[in-house]
Amino acid sequence: MIHYGEEDSQEENCSEKLDIDESSWSTTLSDNSYIKEQICDSTVAFFDDYDIKVSCLSVNYSSRNKRFDVTLDDKGKKRSFRVVISECRFKLATDSVYDYLIEDMGYWNMDKCFCKKEDGKVSYRESESPIVVGSSSSSKKENKSSSSSSEKKQSSSSKNEEFSDSNFIKIDSLYWMKKNLDVEVEGSRCYDDDSTNCEKYGRLYTWSQAMGIDKKYDTEKKGNTIVPHQGICPEGTHLPSDAEWLSLRNYVNTHSEYKKYFMNQLGGVYDYRGMYRSEGDEALFWSSKEYEVTDSYYRDEFAWLWAFHEDGTTATDNAHKITGAYVRCVKNGENDGKEESSSSAEVSSSSVKSSSSKEVKLTDDDFVKINTLFWTKKNLDIEVEGSMCYDNDPANCEKYGRLYTWSQAMAIDKKYDGEKYGKITLPYQGICPEGTHLPSDAEWALVAGFFNGHSEEMSVFTNQLGGAFDYKGMYRSKDYEALFWSSTEYEVTESRYKFEYAWLWGFHSDKTVSSDNAHKITGAYVRCVKNTAP
Repeated sequence: MIHYGEEDSQEENCSEKLDIDESSWSTTLSDNSYIKEQICDSTVAFFDDYDIKVSCLSVNYSSRNKRFDVTLDDKGKKRSFRVVISECRFKLATDSVYDYLIEDMGYWNMDKCFCKKEDGKVSYRESESPIVVGSSSSSKKENKSSSSSSEKKQSSSSKNEEFSDSNFIKIDSLYWMKKNLDVEVEGSRCYDDDSTNCEKYGRLYTWSQAMGIDKKYDTEKKGNTIVPHQGICPEGTHLPSDAEWLSLRNYVNTHSEYKKYFMNQLGGVYDYRGMYRSEGDEALFWSSKEYEVTDSYYRDEFAWLWAFHEDGTTATDNAHKITGAYVRCVKNGENDGKEESSSSAEVSSSSVKSSSSKEVKLTDDDFVKINTLFWTKKNLDIEVEGSMCYDNDPANCEKYGRLYTWSQAMAIDKKYDGEKYGKITLPYQGICPEGTHLPSDAEWALVAGFFNGHSEEMSVFTNQLGGAFDYKGMYRSKDYEALFWSSTEYEVTESRYKFEYAWLWGFHSDKTVSSDNAHKITGAYVRCVKNTAP
C-alpha cells in the first residue's frame, strides 16, 4: 500500500480498467473521499510499522489552506497532522510529538486509480458520496466554505451587542464574561472552519482582530496601550490586560471553583501555521499586551495570551499575533486610563522561589560516576529570570527540572543567545552549584561513548524525560526525550544567524543518544559535573 521514493509509472488507464467516466476526474483538489481513505490507511500503516497503534479520527480538506488535515487517536490522545500533496504523491507534516518520526519519511505515492498523470496533466478521481473515516467528521458536507463567509449569523458590531449582568461572573474584584466572544469580524474563524463550532466554542481571532486594529500590527509594533482597551469587546467592557489575566490566575489557583467558567469551552486554537489543534484540551485567550522578542528579526510579531487546560492547569506564553485564540471581556472599572507597557511580562513561569546556584549544596549522594566523571543524578531546578517549567506548570519543574536557554545555563547576558560569546576557560561553572560546572561538548561525548556499550545504565539520564521548549516557542517531546546544554557554541558559517547556536545532547526513551547544534533560545535542561573527584 505504501510506496516511498519516486512516483511509479501510471501506464494503466484507470478509466478503462474500472469503467470510470471521464467526468469523474478533476484537476483540482477538493474534499475528495478516495484520497481521504488512502491518506488514512497509509498513515495508520506507517505508524503500525513502528508498533505505534493509532486510528484515524478524521481526514478533512481545508479549502482555506488547500490541504488535508488528519487527526489520529493515539491511545485517547488526539494527534494532528498536515498532508502535503505534490501531484500524485503526498507526505505528512506535524508539530506533534511524532515530528522526529516523520521528518525524513519522504513522499508516498497515491493509488493509480485515485490519481492519474497523462500528458503532463494531473487529475484526481472524484467521489459522489463521502467515505466515513473512523469516527470521522469527513462525512461532513463537501467543500465547506470558510467560517467567515458561511456563518448564518449576520455580521454585527460588538459595540451594539447587548450583554446583561447574567453574562458575567464576579471573580475577585473583576467581572468576567462567562463565555467566549462570538462576534464576527472580517477574517475571524470557527474551529475547523465549521460554523457550528462558533456556536459551541465562540470565535477565533488574531491579536489585531481582538484588538480591533489594523492587521499590519500582527507583524509591526503597536506600542504602549492605554488600558482598558476595548478592542472588539462590547461597549462598557474591554479586552483584558496581561496584568488582569495574571490577577485572575492567581485568584483561581486558590479558588478553583471559578476555573469552570474558563474551561467550559475548550475550543483549542489555530496556530501560526494555520493548523487547528487542541480541541477539547485547552482554550487560549488574548490579552491586550504585546511582547517584544529582542535580538530577533520577528521581534514585534508576538503578544501575550493565557491558557486554561482540560486538567485544570493554567499557563501563559508569548505567541505569534497571527495565532487564532479566543476573547473574554471584562467590565470596565477602576483601572481606566492606565498605560500598559509592551515590554516582557513580569510574571514568572514558576512559583519556585529564586535562589542562587552558589547557595545550593550537593552531597555525594546527588552524583553518579560515569566513566571518569561524576554527574548529577537529576536535572537542575534553580530559578533564574526567564527560565521555564514545561507547559508553564510549576509541577513540571518539580518533576523534570527547569528549562533554560543557553545564555541562562551559562549565566551570561541574554544577548549571547544571538551573538558570539567566544572562548571560555574550562571547566565553566555557569548556573551549576559551587564545585561543579556545565559540561563541555567533549564531556558529553565521553558519556555518549560510554553508553554505547552500557545502555542498561542510561536510566540516570532518562529518569526525567521532560522534553524541550523549541526555538519556535512550543513545548514538545515530553516523556520521549530530555535535551541538555553543553558550554560549547556552534558557528554556522555563511549565515546571518551564524552565532545563534550551541551544542546540546538528547537522551531518549528508546535508550538512544543524539547531539545537535540548536538555537540558543531553545529551552533545555542542565546536568552538572563535579570539578574534582570526591
